[in-house]
Amino acid sequence: MTDPSIREPDVLNEPGARERAGWAAEAAERENAFVIASGSVQRETPIVADVEEALEDFHVGTHVGIGQHAPKDNVEKATEAARRADADLLVSVGGGSVLDAAKFVQRELSDGFETEIPAHVAIPTTLSGSEFTILAGWTAEGSDGQPVKTGMSDPRIVPDVALLDGEACTYTPRWLWAATGIRAVDHAVEGITSSQATEESDERCLEAIELFAEHLPEAVDDADDVEAHTQCLEAGRQASAGINYAASGAGLSHKLGKAIGSTWDVPHGVTSALTLPKVLEFEAERQPERVALIEDALGVDDAADAIRQLVADVGIERKPLKEYGIEGTDVPWIVEYALGKRDDDVEQLTLELLEDVE
Repeated sequence: MTDPSIREPDVLNEPGARERAGWAAEAAERENAFVIASGSVQRETPIVADVEEALEDFHVGTHVGIGQHAPKDNVEKATEAARRADADLLVSVGGGSVLDAAKFVQRELSDGFETEIPAHVAIPTTLSGSEFTILAGWTAEGSDGQPVKTGMSDPRIVPDVALLDGEACTYTPRWLWAATGIRAVDHAVEGITSSQATEESDERCLEAIELFAEHLPEAVDDADDVEAHTQCLEAGRQASAGINYAASGAGLSHKLGKAIGSTWDVPHGVTSALTLPKVLEFEAERQPERVALIEDALGVDDAADAIRQLVADVGIERKPLKEYGIEGTDVPWIVEYALGKRDDDVEQLTLELLEDVE
């Protein structure tokens, strides 16, 4: 029996896929397409204008202004604009925060999924993978006035269509492409080391790791290499599908990264670059046969060293955690935040990262 939480969008992965937005709207049998876009993508590239033109008469409006981590007030403004336009189709253009925002707009426009849910066509410009997941996160103000990120998980928010456009992604800043790519590698590793891994999840996650190892450095080195970007998008697709089939949830590297990143303002991809190699060494001791799958796929003897080299090849600097203002006394809190409990082995691993990420 198929797990109902495993849902994949219809995917078109080809250069210029954004110009098929009108086709996607017609296929979805919707009439009023509302674009939700990243401000930087709208200001600095022709991508949003291309999408609007491709939508032709389906286009009823555009909202620009979703900040990093999808602030709740940004989402509320987008929702009101989409409601005024009587939108029945959302077209998100940008990185993970924009795609997540569109998922929350879906929820709000459908009164918490009680009425008809607007369709969603996602056009990603990073490797966040949000176009394939049942997850979304936004940031709201907590009781202490500090931002708190909260999430939503529902198979109904997986986009209906993902238009993967390697040509559009050539405009993405190189550091952002590299960072979200390493984050996607982290996802693929999570799928391999998951206790619920399956033959299907292994196949997809290993393919993702192989594709990223070959094509992520190419794409970072040459922003005009459309084929390398196209292959990275396919790798991201396979990584996301793999962790869905593995039902992996967040792995240790991801959990540590969330604790570190959200508290000390370290970008997601950078946290993966810091934590993943050390976590792979940790996993190699606990489940060597799983890490060996990664080594076999890459043709290497040491998966951790291979990831260190990949991080170096895409230009992400790896610094000890203490250089981000993290102290030894913070480590027990980081581990408890990450795991929901104390763990001596993981605390030792994190203490080592404090002084030396190698």
